[in-house]
Amino acid sequence: MKNYEIQENRKKERYGAIAVCHSDMRLTNFLHLKLVKVEVFHRVLKFDELADLLAVLKQNEIEIVLIQANIRRYDFENILKAILNLSPKTKVVPIFAPKHPGSVAAEVSIWRSVEKTLDITPDLIYGFDDQDDNEYAIALKRHREADPVRSAIHLSPREMEVLIGICLGKTGVEIGQELFISPDTVKSHIKRIYRKLEVHTRAAAMLAAHRNGLLDVTDL
Repeated sequence: MKNYEIQENRKKERYGAIAVCHSDMRLTNFLHLKLVKVEVFHRVLKFDELADLLAVLKQNEIEIVLIQANIRRYDFENILKAILNLSPKTKVVPIFAPKHPGSVAAEVSIWRSVEKTLDITPDLIYGFDDQDDNEYAIALKRHREADPVRSAIHLSPREMEVLIGICLGKTGVEIGQELFISPDTVKSHIKRIYRKLEVHTRAAAMLAAHRNGLLDVTDL
């Protein structure tokens, strides 16, 4: 391998080891393949059992762990504690159950969220793919394809995602799960949205978004 090729590979690597742990091996294999292809990780591991992941963590440093967050047989809080007790510096990223599990759209949706969370694709604005078969993806696609409007009110891409969740009637917990952010973070975004729109309720936010040209709520 030529020197410049070695240098290029080193530039791509921005993370150490990353592990995927999920009981759905199809999803695990899909994410593993995607993570390998982006070439920003020194090593990519995959597990379908928490015990196997913990055994490896005892002997090896893993910088990032993507872990199933809806495992019925385990308490996720205990999973988090178990991982951090073995490796306090490990970043734990939960993988929540998609709206349509087992579908290609669900896999892509999860991958887009992983991309954004880990900043694998810095210029990625939204966490969903155009082909996703969920309400968020449909609404966001319409928003992106709509003619640009001039509005005195500016919302960040993430605030737009939360606003769409509000307009779709989602709860704070549902918005957090579908956007891979905590309920407290959702609350913070909602407060900023209300402040920018000068409203105090969800209904008022929806009306203000429509009146200011931020969203065509009739399409949601």
